[in-house]
Amino acid sequence: MNAWVTRNKCKTPAVITKPYPTNIPSSQSSKSYWGPGDCGVEMVLLTLSGKGHWHSNDDAGVHTSKEIWNFVRKYTTACGTNAGSVAITAPLNNATFTAPASITIDATATKTGGTISKVEFYNGTTKLGEDASSPYSYSWTNVAAGTYSITAVATDNTNAKITSTAVAIKVNPAQGAYNGITPTIPGKIEFEHYDVGGNGSAYQDGETGNTGGAAFRTDEDVDIETCTDAGAGYNIGFATAGEWLEYTVNVATAGKYNITIRAACNGDGRTISLSSNGTTIANNIAIPNTTGWQIWQDVVVKDVNLSAGTQVLRLTVGTTDYVNLNYMSFAPTSVAPTVKLTSPAAGSEFNTSQTVTISATASSTTGTIANVKFYAGTILLATDESSPYSFEWKDMTVGNYEITATATDNTGATASDKVTIKINAAPISNQLKKGWNLIGCPIDGSTDLAVALSSIWSNVEAIKDLESFYLKSNPTYLNSLTQVKWGQGYLVKVDKDCSLNWNK
Repeated sequence: MNAWVTRNKCKTPAVITKPYPTNIPSSQSSKSYWGPGDCGVEMVLLTLSGKGHWHSNDDAGVHTSKEIWNFVRKYTTACGTNAGSVAITAPLNNATFTAPASITIDATATKTGGTISKVEFYNGTTKLGEDASSPYSYSWTNVAAGTYSITAVATDNTNAKITSTAVAIKVNPAQGAYNGITPTIPGKIEFEHYDVGGNGSAYQDGETGNTGGAAFRTDEDVDIETCTDAGAGYNIGFATAGEWLEYTVNVATAGKYNITIRAACNGDGRTISLSSNGTTIANNIAIPNTTGWQIWQDVVVKDVNLSAGTQVLRLTVGTTDYVNLNYMSFAPTSVAPTVKLTSPAAGSEFNTSQTVTISATASSTTGTIANVKFYAGTILLATDESSPYSFEWKDMTVGNYEITATATDNTGATASDKVTIKINAAPISNQLKKGWNLIGCPIDGSTDLAVALSSIWSNVEAIKDLESFYLKSNPTYLNSLTQVKWGQGYLVKVDKDCSLNWNK
């Protein structure tokens, strides 16, 4: 019996059911069960009270001969000459996907001299689903990042089960910055902190597993070593021709940067290249022979242009195998200056008789300010080469203007600030004497008396035209004149000499 259990790889130890059958509490019999084993084989041993293990048709409903037949039938059906077969045809073993993945699992199943009733699909011991008709398939959706072992279990018309060879798959996380933290440029990036996303997405490595042997990111295929450079940590090693690594970064400010690459190499002719979002920014950077794989040296690439914002940098190994890489750091060679218009305020209004003072502050963190230029629209108003930067604007014409201050530093880098203002027509003034004065209205359209004459309203006693009048001492309902109109003449009585500035 033990030989049968071992030969057919039945699960041990035995599962004992007592009493048996369970629906007869008075039964003194027990059942020992090993299984299932290969091809669904089950081993059953009945122990009958007072009768040992021999054949019996016990009055309590225990039929030893029936249980033995079940064992023989399952063995010969599943593993004998009439055995069926089941195999997963998709995905392939060691296939990779990106989360959240949609994976279609396909299987074939056949049974000589019989039929397949269904095929069940499993992830490890967890059933995913089943298909009762050929072609057998299951659509597994929204699969999270991780490694999985998939099997298909076919059941034939005798209820025998056949299990396929397991297929291993890996679902990588969507590509993104390592640990979810996007490094900022200017700054330092460790080469072993390449993006998550897996082989073929976040990096390209020709060999499975970590040849470098370091206990860091061991579920990836990038070769990482323990580093002996200052600061210790890890480095990329065993990098061969054409392999690449990607890094999602955020460039704080567009401009030119010096890139320092910490490298080691025991050989000549090594190169690497850098690109950003698919565009080469530094091609065939020569890596010197440092005479040792842990003898480190700075390799500086100057004046590399980077645009602002989030982007993906790719480092690609050149045509000669093997270069060790520790980190890369980015320092600005020049940063655009800053400039701020301090006067006039956005939305300000002036008239053509006034002077508009345009002022700005400007500074540079990496150089000096060469000049600040002031514009009205596209027209250059003035250039100021020394702080405080300002200009007095006179003789404007009526209109809306975009005022711009553009600062330029000693490297030619520029920055601008803008505001919009409005220039109105200068007010028209009339000098009035105490008593009655004849005036003409220069304001387009019609304007309320108190608005048009607001500059002298406290001095007004009466206003007349040819048809109506206004007396300040009258109740409102007795005054027939309430507005002045363009081109009309009016008699205005004031209580003292004053200056009328028309207002709309």
